[in-house]
Amino acid sequence: GLLSLRLTGEGRLDPAIEEGRFAEAPYPRPAAPVSVNVGADRAEILSLAAAALSPGVLHITIRLPAGLAAGQHRLVVNIDGTP
Repeated sequence: GLLSLRLTGEGRLDPAIEEGRFAEAPYPRPAAPVSVNVGADRAEILSLAAAALSPGVLHITIRLPAGLAAGQHRLVVNIDGTP
């Protein structure tokens, strides 16, 4: 399955955009490496960019890890190694 996330706190973007401005194509991405874990497994990041109509918001789409059991799981987004 796929999961869409929206979050803040992504740090510096590349290319940089002025704070409070709408992102425009090509949509900026975090300059630092990003990873997403669901439970103990790494999720595949399918898309990762500043949200077009929400200044200061990062939009991430992930594919949930194969074989993930039904139920609640901890989801952790790491940016430059920091959860």
